[in-house]
Formats: sequence, C-alpha cells, structure tokens
Amino acid sequence: MLHPVLAAAETKLSLRLEARGNMSLLGGPRRCLLVSRAEKAPQPDTPWLRGTLLAVERIVAAKEALVTGAERLAWDAALLKCRKMQGRSIVVLDKPPADPASPLFCDDFLTVYPLEPVEPQIRDRLIGLLADRAYAIQIRKNGNMAAVAAELAARGCSVESIPALPPAPIATTESAQAETKDPLPPPADWPWLTHYTRAPDGQWPGESPQDYLNWLCDGSSLPRDSFAALCRILSERRLAACGRLMPGNTPMVCFTELHPGFVAPLRRWRRGLRRWTFTRYGLAIRRETLIGLGARRVEYVTKDVLSAAAPEHSKYMQLERSGDYDWSAEKEWRIAGDVALSEIRTVDLLALVTSQAEKAILQQRFSISAVFA
Repeated sequence: MLHPVLAAAETKLSLRLEARGNMSLLGGPRRCLLVSRAEKAPQPDTPWLRGTLLAVERIVAAKEALVTGAERLAWDAALLKCRKMQGRSIVVLDKPPADPASPLFCDDFLTVYPLEPVEPQIRDRLIGLLADRAYAIQIRKNGNMAAVAAELAARGCSVESIPALPPAPIATTESAQAETKDPLPPPADWPWLTHYTRAPDGQWPGESPQDYLNWLCDGSSLPRDSFAALCRILSERRLAACGRLMPGNTPMVCFTELHPGFVAPLRRWRRGLRRWTFTRYGLAIRRETLIGLGARRVEYVTKDVLSAAAPEHSKYMQLERSGDYDWSAEKEWRIAGDVALSEIRTVDLLALVTSQAEKAILQQRFSISAVFA
C-alpha cells in the first residue's frame, strides 16, 4: 500500500508515483530547500551555495531528512554535503532512474519518481509536497520555487529563510600596491601569438562532476579564475582544443597576433556566453614555432562564403562581422587539435599576468618567462 504522504501527492498532482528505499523517512521531519536556478560557474564563496550548505548542516543537526531533486548544481551540492555528514535524504526525480542509487545519495535514502516523465515544475511541486517544512535560500519572483513556497505555506508548513551570507575570503595573488609594469617590445616587433585564458564556466576540462562538487563544497580558498586556468595549462603542459563556436565543431586552439596593448580596447562582455572576449591572462608562443606546428591565420569572410566552404577550409574561417562587431579586429590564428607544450622550447613561451607576484609564481613553479603588462 502506498504511503499516505505519497498517496496525497499523487492525488494533488494527478500522477502515479514509485518509491525505492527507506519509506520510514516519510514519517519523520522532512525539509526541502527553495533555491531558484542560480547563476552559472559559482565559486565556493557564492552566497546561494554557502546558504545551501549551511541549510544542510542545520537539517542534519536537527535529524531531519533532506528533500531535494538531483542533477542540478544546488541539489547535487546539498546531496553531497548531506552524504558527507551522514544525513538522510529523500530524492525526487522527474522520471524513472536508470540506476536505483547515485554516488551522491546518502546511505539512508528514499527515491521518489513518477512512472512517466514530468515537466520540471511538476517535479518541483512534488519536492514541496513530500516536505513538511522548508528553508528559503534564493527564490526568484514568480518562479517555480515561489509557487512551491506558496503551496507549502498554504498547507501550514514552516518556511524559514536562511540569512544571506557574506562572501568568504578567496586567496589572491594581486597586490594592493601600484606596481611597475614590465616593458614590452613595440607592436612592430611583437613575435608572439597569444592564447588568452579565462575562468572555467563549470568543471575543468576532463574533471569529473564529483571532483567539481567536492571543490565547491569543501570551502576551498583556491579560486578558479583566469590565472588558475593559466597555471593548469602549464601544469598539464597542454593547450586543450575546443570545438565550441568553431565551424563544424572542429576542435581548435585559438590565438591572436595582437600586441597586448591593442587587446584591451576589444575587451567586451559577451552576454550570451556570460564571459569577456579577452582577459588579461595569456600564454604567448613564438609565431614561427606555432606555424611549424600547423597554425594558420584566420580568414574573415561573409556568411555565404563560410557556408559554402569545405570543412578543411572553414575551420580556419570566421565571419567578418556579426551585428555591429568587427571580428577581423581580433587578428585570430587557429591550430587544429591540442597544442603539446612539451614539444615547445621554454624560450618560445611567454606568460602574460597582472602582477609581479603572479610573475614570480610562474617563474618559480614552471621556470617560464612571464611579464606583468
């Protein structure tokens, strides 16, 4: 016979439910977390993430069961924290699972799911219906979580707010004092092609979701920013190719022949990608060296020319303009596939950083020349 809590949820939502695991969790205190879909690429000090982890600590301490979904960053972080604290969890899915358990689930858990897949708003309502109390952490006005909060309140359930937490201190190499920048060759004598790094928008390339969650949830003071990305490249001795935004999704590594003094005016926020076109961190490689490895200058063309080009040519092409932006100003070069730095002499590498402290770190860790420009 279906548990009364599940039977009530079935009636309310007009769907059939299945459950696996410890059904007795439905008889005790059950608290859900109200976190609207949050920004991408959080850091360990992001307020909604810190609030989520604090909420889980309180749930476990109060011997309540965490009621949550899965496969969303806020939910998976909550599940991992709950598991590490040996708590209890009720996990709501939007469709029957391929596996009865996940490495994120607590040892004492229950999964609840519909027999047929449902829309996200129905899954979110189901989370609220299986809880008898909630913590409100970040709720977007008129969003799914606002509707769940209203439904909980209508049932007479407690909805408590987790106070906003100030950002935790994050380590930085930047100096608070003005520093003298290093002189650079004039543009006419600039012999480098530069690959500019940026902070990751989630996992590092090749990193497992579990390791990424561990970094988010362990209170790490090590930031994942553009300088960290540069250090990772030098540690792995590899520039990884990426096919995103490339013609035919061909994995490429991109460079610019621009002198660093000409890059700053082109720096702009790309709203659709949620990142800047250029950062101030880069790895420069001598042009002759990259040409020997197969690098080619990008040809800027019209949309018709790009569409008609064969794949072996289009991967070295770029639209000359889109909207009011002139892509040809970026003076781009590309090379197909990864670039193995182990095959390049150290004297043919130059790092671009933003402080003398960062310059010293790279010289000490990687024996590489660096300039603070």
